[in-house]
Amino acid sequence: MRQCRKKRYKKRKFIPFLLFLITCLAIIIVFETRIRPVISQVAVAQAQSVAVSAINEEVNRIIASESIQYGDLANLQMDRNNRISAVTTDIVEINRLKSAFSRSIQDRMWSIDRMTIRIPLGTLLSNSIFTGYGPKIPVRLTSVGRATVEIEDSFLEAGINQTRHEIHLSVTAKMSVLMPGGSAVAEINTAIPIAQSVIVGEVPESVTNVSGVTSEPQDTVLNMLDGPGH
Repeated sequence: MRQCRKKRYKKRKFIPFLLFLITCLAIIIVFETRIRPVISQVAVAQAQSVAVSAINEEVNRIIASESIQYGDLANLQMDRNNRISAVTTDIVEINRLKSAFSRSIQDRMWSIDRMTIRIPLGTLLSNSIFTGYGPKIPVRLTSVGRATVEIEDSFLEAGINQTRHEIHLSVTAKMSVLMPGGSAVAEINTAIPIAQSVIVGEVPESVTNVSGVTSEPQDTVLNMLDGPGH
């Protein structure tokens, strides 16, 4: 009789424990298959938006404070027939600006260490029917970012016998976003014009007449056109 009671008691104890394990397993499955992917997508999109906004603000601030003009970075050389023979660039000034942009943007990226996103409960739990509905659940994120900066240029057709020479800042950044249950990486690639001029007439075949000195060979040429067909 006592043994039967013990068995019944153990069975009663085991059933709640089994239900608890099944509930925990179901929560883990829902989190891994539905909730975490949604959080990851929203976190990456938020990180990209915040980073692009921060980069643009820093670039615009430096452009305004430095009063950057096209003539500060590049000059057009004319031949005896008053035709453009070369485009010269001041690499010393370009490298100085590159260093200023790099330092400022990197400092701004490091300052983006914490973010909060709010995701509607329906978006977390439903595939489509309840997306965007329900109370917004706050999710705290921690991020670490780094950026590399290059100053490049391009020649674009601007009209009949006209070419626009644009000098722009190319920024590549990566942000590691830590979130509940894992992490994600947000990649940012953006190009921001910092100076430009419209060249009237034929673009010269040689546009790499560089002035200035730099220690890195790859920095001596500002990715200029190698010929009129580019």
